[in-house]
Amino acid sequence: MNTPNKITYVISKENYSETRLDKWLTTQSNNLSRSHIILLIDQGHITVNGKSVKSSYVVRLNDKIELLLPETKPTQLVPADMMIF
Repeated sequence: MNTPNKITYVISKENYSETRLDKWLTTQSNNLSRSHIILLIDQGHITVNGKSVKSSYVVRLNDKIELLLPETKPTQLVPADMMIF
């Protein structure tokens, strides 16, 4: 089940390829870069079968991958005072 910040994948015959977790997730997620995925894995936001793994983990059939995206905080841009000559 997916919540707004949680995505769950199950490795099946249709989406299986013997590859590293970070590379596999890159092929599944259009809006996350590989470096961002690696950061999320390192921070524990991506688990396989309920356990933290390294980005070099090789996915296997029936693995359950859960990706929990941390909430983003809106940024507020404040103009800087500049002296123009």
